Amino acid sequence: MKSVLFFVISLFFISLIILTPKTHAVGLSLLSPWLAQDIGEVSAPGTALINNGVFNLSGAGDDIWNRGDEFFYVYQPLSGDGEIITQVVSIQKTDPWAKAGIMIRENLTAGSRNVALLVSPSNGLTFQQRAEAAEISNYNSVVGTAPIWLKLKRIDDSFVAYTSNDGISWSQAGSLILTLNTNVYIGLVVTSHRDGLLTDAIFDHVNVAGQQSINQSLLPVSTFTASPVTIIVGQSTTLSWDAINATAVNIDHGIGTVAVSGTRSISPKLSTTYTLRATNGAGSASQVVTINVKTTSDNNKNRANSYDDAWQDGSNGWVANAKSILAGSNKIQGFLLHLGDSLTRDYSYGAWARAGNGKTVEDKMITQWLHASPAPATINSYDGFALATEYHCPSRSRTVGDGRGTWDFLGTSMPADTNSVTAKQKLEDCASYPSSLNITTIVSAFPDAQFAIPLFNLYYENPSNVTDLKKILDVLISKKIVPILSTYTYRISGNPSFNPAVDVYNNAIKNLAKEMKLPLIDLNAEMLARRPFSEWGGTFLSGDGVHYAVNAGGFGGGSDPYQYGGDPSTHTTGEALRNNGYVLRGWLAVQKMKEIKQLVIDSNSTTFLKGDLNNDKIVNSLDWSIMNSRWFTNDTTVDLNSDGIVNSLDFSILNSNWLKTV
Repeated sequence: MKSVLFFVISLFFISLIILTPKTHAVGLSLLSPWLAQDIGEVSAPGTALINNGVFNLSGAGDDIWNRGDEFFYVYQPLSGDGEIITQVVSIQKTDPWAKAGIMIRENLTAGSRNVALLVSPSNGLTFQQRAEAAEISNYNSVVGTAPIWLKLKRIDDSFVAYTSNDGISWSQAGSLILTLNTNVYIGLVVTSHRDGLLTDAIFDHVNVAGQQSINQSLLPVSTFTASPVTIIVGQSTTLSWDAINATAVNIDHGIGTVAVSGTRSISPKLSTTYTLRATNGAGSASQVVTINVKTTSDNNKNRANSYDDAWQDGSNGWVANAKSILAGSNKIQGFLLHLGDSLTRDYSYGAWARAGNGKTVEDKMITQWLHASPAPATINSYDGFALATEYHCPSRSRTVGDGRGTWDFLGTSMPADTNSVTAKQKLEDCASYPSSLNITTIVSAFPDAQFAIPLFNLYYENPSNVTDLKKILDVLISKKIVPILSTYTYRISGNPSFNPAVDVYNNAIKNLAKEMKLPLIDLNAEMLARRPFSEWGGTFLSGDGVHYAVNAGGFGGGSDPYQYGGDPSTHTTGEALRNNGYVLRGWLAVQKMKEIKQLVIDSNSTTFLKGDLNNDKIVNSLDWSIMNSRWFTNDTTVDLNSDGIVNSLDFSILNSNWLKTV
């Protein structure tokens, strides 16, 4: 396995960054001597930063223990005798048995034989070993806690571990005899003991003594990347590679022999690590990249998850497309239309945005930008929630109609009117049009709208048919309105084939969003992330099994979304959004518009790259310098995943766009 090392030089510091296989790899010419990768099937990719000799490792994994390990490894190849010394300065307590330390390992498989000296946040040190591949590990307890100096030494088949409080006076922590291969790997490790969570560990005074097992300079040098590295089941990603000085290149998992440079589109159904092996007369070198495949169950059940990252960035992403749609228009900022049927009709859908409780500073800013207020709607309103949810006609509002499908919005029951004045008159005429609406008339009546969220029922007999939905999207785009697509939701009914049809319809909506480069809210997935469908009755869904509940669990339309188990500082939702379906849908719309405002409206460049912190249209060392200067702060301009802290997760996002330009 080859990983990636590159220099970051600024006026204030010189840093080394090791990019792991589960991030975006570039150039191996500065690799020697350190390599890095995740060992085992970890759920979150690790990262390593080296700044002025201080190693900051961040890794996940279930444990270094039992018959197979899961951890993040920064290492060097070693041939024969050698030793490693370091001080473990600190280890984050994601679990009392999180571990950080030093290791000598026979190979890079999860079940490899190994010897390690590790420190945990709450359970002291362990001198442990796996004597047989894929067998149970053994350990001896050692007293100590971070900060602490560790040393692990190999002489032939003898391994001796030492600890020290000052790096000068050493005490033996254990020894054993174990016959490992001559060529092994030696380095630093960290595991969170809670796979999916990352543990940060800091090391300094790292020193490895011994002979490297291979002459790295003679081997072929390869780059091997994937974009994106995280996909949802059914989506595709592109492998890219370039092998310098290679005579043969092979990629596993059925891809086989490939050209020395090239690309390949793949659609794995499960998270998979792909290995590229480049060979020349001096030997072979490997590089790996892991594709993380997510399902609905991977979502954070209490956050607004993103479902369109795979087609967000770059010149062909939805951000660039949205900017292109709006280009040259002079519209009312934040004017958002809501289109659809009775699932969009209830006052509770807009109640929280218009006058609800518990809004954060960001929430207030976005709802004000969206013109959401408790003031009654008029035909001249810019409050799209009010226009949608206030029924001034018997069975419709100005943008929503009971039982109205895409085919009705394209029909002639209300004539298509392209004149703004007469279009408004038609929308106000309840006597002539008590239930009818027309998409052309709506967009003509509201020419200042920037965005629209359509949510329409499916064709049950042919749920993959989104032809009429696409026609509505085309009308919106022609009027320089950016559509935000949303999935449909399950029902409780006596028809067992209805919800499978919803799945087909939702897949068609997702594919349409990707094809047309449009943002997406997966409402159905967000509901399933918070409650299994078996619990929707009386919570998300009302007694008819179709419409969303209005006051389930005592949570009304204006309920605080963060109360009772949530956290407003991280926009983690509480019980209200596990009960009131309308409030959840309205809250998700606000959170999506927050993202769209940041990426489409607030960005000055024609496209936006996550990680381009100085807006110079390239993600490079200057952006890393900015991020490094805000490390472990809550600076929202650098906190790329909006979790309240600038850390390795944000670096992973920056790293995924490394050297990309717009």
